[in-house]
Amino acid sequence: MDTPEQEVYTVYKKLYEAMIERDTDTIDGLLMDGSVLVHMTGVRQPKREWLRAIEDESMKYYSTKEENIEIILKEKKATLVAQNKVDARIYGSRNTWPLELTMSMVKFEKDWKISHVEASTY
Repeated sequence: MDTPEQEVYTVYKKLYEAMIERDTDTIDGLLMDGSVLVHMTGVRQPKREWLRAIEDESMKYYSTKEENIEIILKEKKATLVAQNKVDARIYGSRNTWPLELTMSMVKFEKDWKISHVEASTY
């Protein structure tokens, strides 16, 4: 049986794998309805809009290399802070960005769901 930290880490890994695979069904299932992605530019993008951008490849993720991870748990809430080198093409500009993702998660019965994602550089 996985620890709560391992469960949270698995959700994070599934999200990145799905981003690279353009698996928007998996991403949709991992994120709560109404969730928002805040980009490193500060732009707030609703879940549905982000999924469309992945589908039409205006946001294309190629790979990620994890450098650091921190998980903070408090009852049925978790915050995961991950630093990754992310190779992506965002609206036509491809680069490898040092991204720090801060994900807020909530546990519903046995499943963790992502409620908020904020990206910044490090």
